[in-house]
Amino acid sequence: LRECPHMRAQALVYIASFSAIGTVIRIYIDTLLDSSRLADIPVTSSGALFHSIASNALGCFLIGLLASASQLRLTHAFDGFNVLVPLDSLEIVLFSHEHAVQGNAALLVGLRVGLCGAITTFSGWIMQVVQMLCAGEVFPAIVAVILG
Repeated sequence: LRECPHMRAQALVYIASFSAIGTVIRIYIDTLLDSSRLADIPVTSSGALFHSIASNALGCFLIGLLASASQLRLTHAFDGFNVLVPLDSLEIVLFSHEHAVQGNAALLVGLRVGLCGAITTFSGWIMQVVQMLCAGEVFPAIVAVILG
Protein backbone atom coordinates (compact mmCIF):
# COMPACT_ATOMS: atom_id res chain seq x y z
CA LEU A 1 0.00 0.00 0.00
CA ARG A 2 2.92 2.34 0.63
CA GLU A 3 4.10 2.31 -2.98
CA CYS A 4 0.74 2.94 -4.64
CA PRO A 5 -1.25 6.13 -3.88
CA HIS A 6 -4.31 4.65 -5.63
CA MET A 7 -4.34 1.64 -3.29
CA ARG A 8 -3.83 3.93 -0.28
CA ALA A 9 -6.87 5.96 -1.28
CA GLN A 10 -8.85 2.79 -1.86
CA ALA A 11 -7.79 1.47 1.57
CA LEU A 12 -8.96 4.72 3.21
CA VAL A 13 -12.36 4.37 1.56
CA TYR A 14 -12.61 0.77 2.76
CA ILE A 15 -11.51 1.75 6.27
CA ALA A 16 -14.11 4.53 6.46
CA SER A 17 -16.88 2.34 5.07
CA PHE A 18 -16.15 -0.67 7.25
CA SER A 19 -15.67 1.58 10.31
CA ALA A 20 -19.24 2.79 9.89
CA ILE A 21 -20.47 -0.80 9.67
CA GLY A 22 -18.37 -1.83 12.70
CA THR A 23 -19.75 1.08 14.71
CA VAL A 24 -23.32 0.02 13.93
CA ILE A 25 -22.47 -3.56 14.98
CA ARG A 26 -20.97 -2.33 18.26
CA ILE A 27 -24.01 -0.14 18.99
CA TYR A 28 -26.29 -3.09 18.18
CA ILE A 29 -24.38 -5.32 20.60
CA ASP A 30 -24.62 -2.66 23.33
CA THR A 31 -28.34 -2.23 22.68
CA LEU A 32 -28.88 -5.98 22.66
CA LEU A 33 -27.10 -6.34 25.99
CA ASP A 34 -29.01 -3.40 27.47
CA SER A 35 -32.28 -5.13 26.67
CA SER A 36 -31.14 -8.54 27.91
CA ARG A 37 -30.85 -9.96 31.40
CA LEU A 38 -27.04 -9.60 31.28
CA ALA A 39 -27.36 -5.89 32.05
CA ASP A 40 -29.10 -6.82 35.32
CA ILE A 41 -26.22 -8.94 36.62
CA PRO A 42 -24.86 -6.98 39.60
CA VAL A 43 -21.19 -7.01 38.54
CA THR A 44 -21.44 -3.33 37.66
CA SER A 45 -24.34 -0.93 37.89
CA SER A 46 -24.08 -0.16 34.19
CA GLY A 47 -23.30 -3.66 32.95
CA ALA A 48 -20.39 -2.09 31.05
CA LEU A 49 -18.06 -4.99 31.68
CA PHE A 50 -20.28 -7.31 29.68
CA HIS A 51 -20.68 -4.87 26.78
CA SER A 52 -16.94 -4.56 26.26
CA ILE A 53 -16.26 -8.27 26.50
CA ALA A 54 -18.89 -9.18 23.89
CA SER A 55 -17.76 -6.54 21.39
CA ASN A 56 -14.07 -7.19 21.90
CA ALA A 57 -14.49 -10.97 21.66
CA LEU A 58 -16.41 -10.63 18.39
CA GLY A 59 -13.87 -8.23 16.91
CA CYS A 60 -10.93 -10.41 17.94
CA PHE A 61 -12.63 -13.49 16.51
CA LEU A 62 -13.14 -11.68 13.19
CA ILE A 63 -9.53 -10.49 13.15
CA GLY A 64 -8.45 -14.10 13.66
CA LEU A 65 -10.63 -15.23 10.77
CA LEU A 66 -9.01 -12.60 8.55
CA ALA A 67 -5.46 -13.51 9.51
CA SER A 68 -3.00 -14.33 6.77
CA ALA A 69 -0.95 -17.50 6.59
CA SER A 70 2.20 -15.62 7.59
CA GLN A 71 0.46 -14.07 10.62
CA LEU A 72 -0.58 -17.55 11.72
CA ARG A 73 2.86 -18.93 10.79
CA LEU A 74 1.28 -21.49 8.46
CA THR A 75 3.06 -22.81 5.41
CA HIS A 76 0.57 -25.49 4.31
CA ALA A 77 -3.15 -26.17 4.69
CA PHE A 78 -5.62 -28.85 3.69
CA ASP A 79 -7.85 -28.08 0.73
CA GLY A 80 -11.40 -29.41 0.38
CA PHE A 81 -10.08 -32.83 -0.66
CA ASN A 82 -7.76 -33.29 2.34
CA VAL A 83 -4.69 -32.61 0.21
CA LEU A 84 -1.91 -30.62 1.85
CA VAL A 85 -1.18 -27.57 -0.32
CA PRO A 86 1.38 -24.76 0.16
CA LEU A 87 0.03 -21.35 1.14
CA ASP A 88 1.07 -17.95 -0.14
CA SER A 89 2.30 -16.00 2.91
CA LEU A 90 -0.34 -13.29 2.36
CA GLU A 91 -3.18 -15.69 1.68
CA ILE A 92 -6.16 -15.43 4.04
CA VAL A 93 -6.69 -18.89 5.45
CA LEU A 94 -10.47 -18.47 5.81
CA PHE A 95 -10.98 -18.08 2.05
CA SER A 96 -10.11 -20.42 -0.80
CA HIS A 97 -7.09 -19.68 -2.96
CA GLU A 98 -9.34 -18.53 -5.82
CA HIS A 99 -11.56 -16.23 -3.70
CA ALA A 100 -11.79 -12.58 -4.82
CA VAL A 101 -10.60 -11.23 -1.46
CA GLN A 102 -7.20 -12.95 -1.84
CA GLY A 103 -4.62 -10.42 -2.92
CA ASN A 104 -6.83 -7.38 -2.32
CA ALA A 105 -4.67 -5.68 0.30
CA ALA A 106 -6.80 -2.53 0.47
CA LEU A 107 -9.95 -4.55 1.21
CA LEU A 108 -8.20 -6.58 3.89
CA VAL A 109 -6.87 -3.43 5.57
CA GLY A 110 -10.41 -2.04 5.50
CA LEU A 111 -11.83 -5.19 7.08
CA ARG A 112 -9.15 -5.54 9.74
CA VAL A 113 -8.63 -1.89 10.66
CA GLY A 114 -12.05 -0.48 9.82
CA LEU A 115 -14.55 -3.19 10.69
CA CYS A 116 -12.69 -5.03 13.44
CA GLY A 117 -11.17 -1.85 14.81
CA ALA A 118 -14.58 -0.21 15.16
CA ILE A 119 -16.08 -3.26 16.83
CA THR A 120 -13.20 -3.51 19.32
CA THR A 121 -12.76 0.23 19.74
CA PHE A 122 -10.43 1.11 22.57
CA SER A 123 -12.10 4.46 23.21
CA GLY A 124 -15.48 2.84 23.92
CA TRP A 125 -13.90 0.32 26.27
CA ILE A 126 -11.81 2.87 28.18
CA MET A 127 -14.85 5.15 28.54
CA GLN A 128 -16.77 2.28 30.15
CA VAL A 129 -13.86 1.67 32.55
CA VAL A 130 -13.82 5.36 33.49
CA GLN A 131 -17.59 5.26 34.07
CA MET A 132 -17.14 2.29 36.41
CA LEU A 133 -14.39 4.09 38.31
CA CYS A 134 -16.50 7.26 38.61
CA ALA A 135 -19.37 5.14 39.98
CA GLY A 136 -17.02 3.74 42.63
CA GLU A 137 -16.88 0.30 41.03
CA VAL A 138 -13.13 -0.13 41.38
CA PHE A 139 -12.93 -3.95 41.42
CA PRO A 140 -15.05 -4.42 38.25
CA ALA A 141 -12.97 -1.72 36.55
CA ILE A 142 -9.77 -3.58 37.44
CA VAL A 143 -11.28 -6.85 36.16
CA ALA A 144 -12.28 -5.08 32.92
CA VAL A 145 -8.71 -3.80 32.47
CA ILE A 146 -7.26 -7.27 33.10
CA LEU A 147 -9.72 -9.00 30.76
CA GLY A 148 -9.25 -6.23 28.21
